[in-house]
Amino acid sequence: MPEALRARYPTIAWQTVPRALPAATARNEVLRSLVLADDDHLFFPDDDAWYPHGSVAHLVEVSRTRAADVLFVWYDDEPATSDARLAARYEQPSAVDVMRRSGMITIVLTGRCAKKVGLIDERLGLGSPLPGGEDADYAFRAYKAARRALMTRTPLFGHRSLTRDRRSRVREMSRYWPGVMFATLKHLRPSLVPLAAYRLAAGGYLVATGRLPIRSFVAAFAMKARRAEP
Repeated sequence: MPEALRARYPTIAWQTVPRALPAATARNEVLRSLVLADDDHLFFPDDDAWYPHGSVAHLVEVSRTRAADVLFVWYDDEPATSDARLAARYEQPSAVDVMRRSGMITIVLTGRCAKKVGLIDERLGLGSPLPGGEDADYAFRAYKAARRALMTRTPLFGHRSLTRDRRSRVREMSRYWPGVMFATLKHLRPSLVPLAAYRLAAGGYLVATGRLPIRSFVAAFAMKARRAEP
């Protein structure tokens, strides 16, 4: 497969690893290999996401013309058309916006900002001690490091939508809750207290209904008690 991809897309620099790695560790392998100029732009593709034609160039232009170090972009399984993309409105995100809505695919940042943020926290994410939360943690660190951050509520990227039935949403919540709760506590500030309280109550519900093991609930707080890595 890598050779076939290299042959099909010869202008892309491909990097492979000989074994399966946790998601954060795999992304960090790539981040360590990059030599970024300040005005480069960093995107985080996903295996079930896609960039509609023109969306990457559009966001690079927005970042440069509006002097934004980081952009937060929404996604949907039916992303915006080119006309809707050009009409997209950008606003200053709040701390709650960043903590609630960020996924790795939603973050676009300049090389200058990426160098300040550093690596992804390898304690978080799929295959790591605390599943989930690595995206919110990285996004919030970028938000704090940026000279200017902007967000659009227009879905500019394509991504498989989260399942809309309640049972599947609860199952997904129980899977990612420990890492998401940890990230919320790690960056806790007054404006995030209501969100933290909501997520704490959600975790209690998941434990009470047998959907989240008590050890997973406790793990988020035990990890928070240790020194933060990045």
